Amino acid sequence: MTGLIVGGMTVLILLYYYFDKYPFYIIPFILFSILAGNISAIPLGRKLPNIYFIDIEIVLIFMFFFFKLLMQSNNLTFSLTKFEKFFLLYLISCILANFGSVDVLRGFAYFRGYLFCFLLFVFSLKYIDTFEKIEKLFWMFMIWGIFLSLIIIHHVFSQGNLLITIATKNIHLNWGSSNYLAAFYVLIIPMGISVLFTKTLPVVQKTILITSIIIMISALFLTASRGGVVALAAGIFFLLFRYRNWKAFTAFLFFIIIVGIVIYLNPSAKFIWEGLAGFQSSSSVFSRIGTWYEAIRIIKEHPVFGVGLGNMHYFVQNYYIKLTGNFELLKAHNLFLELLVETGFLGFVFYNILLYNVYKIILKNNNRFNNPFHHSLAWGIFAGISATLVHSLVEPTILSYSFGLFFWTVVVIALKQAEFTTDIEQTNRN
Repeated sequence: MTGLIVGGMTVLILLYYYFDKYPFYIIPFILFSILAGNISAIPLGRKLPNIYFIDIEIVLIFMFFFFKLLMQSNNLTFSLTKFEKFFLLYLISCILANFGSVDVLRGFAYFRGYLFCFLLFVFSLKYIDTFEKIEKLFWMFMIWGIFLSLIIIHHVFSQGNLLITIATKNIHLNWGSSNYLAAFYVLIIPMGISVLFTKTLPVVQKTILITSIIIMISALFLTASRGGVVALAAGIFFLLFRYRNWKAFTAFLFFIIIVGIVIYLNPSAKFIWEGLAGFQSSSSVFSRIGTWYEAIRIIKEHPVFGVGLGNMHYFVQNYYIKLTGNFELLKAHNLFLELLVETGFLGFVFYNILLYNVYKIILKNNNRFNNPFHHSLAWGIFAGISATLVHSLVEPTILSYSFGLFFWTVVVIALKQAEFTTDIEQTNRN
């Protein structure tokens, strides 16, 4: 035990000096820590969410930077972008909603995820300061996706019966289950596919990308997430608008055929197609529709501030919805309904203004770049974010903790791409 404590302290000291010199690398460090999962579940009948390894990391890291800022307070200048302001206003609406909730402690336990997303958002805006760092983060996303895929593949095969595991969607890591894990692929894969078609990309990097994409698509299908598969298909469809000549369009379609073959050979494909074809009789569809009706009723009763984060289940009256498991973890299964249920009209407005301003920048980025890599990445971010929003219509993962950290980091990349390009254009004019 003594050796473990001494070793842990030594690692912390080394990380302190490294991150003090290279603060940018805190971003990938935090994102990779998501894969470490939770430390333990609080034994309170699932009233509170798990404590994650990343919780401790983020608290330590941002405490360090907070005290560092205090020591430099004489030279400190403080200003917020409009994105940070609307994010902050949304957080304030969450606090107001929590104070009026049935379970205040649970509300603030969920709030910590939103707060940490905001802190990483602000931190990333400050320390992603070159195009080269954006490229590094892109490759980090691909490596991260491969790691997640290997974890999922190992988990599936360790269950024993592969087909039963897939059919029952028995993919439950200690920090996320099937639909939640699929959300990461919905965001990452379109970025990888778009960059793959960069003309100037070296053959070695294209080979790495093709391998990564195939592994990630295979892992996505192993999750048996129908919503994730449909959202990814939407993301690939959005990418079609990028290709303006027949040669590029034909190459893209050929790649899609290759992907189709990989999907066909995946053992989970059969269950996903059957689930999509028989959606009219799906219990998952019925439970979601029932949840949406309950959400609308709750919104009418609590229109301004909502019922508080993670408190929806206290207000559900439908017996069938209560009966369908994980009642304490019940969500509205729709981004916009969940915003209205948990934070009311106030939070709904601030969050959607933030999303609107972000998406406007992302759309403009598609025709902003002469650099082939960043042109491809801009289109990939557009397709990935669009696919994520489609997925959020049935699974509002954007509002979740770990995926939120990932999502808002990708958003910052889009914002910084626009900022750097604007700076270059202004310099050229001068």
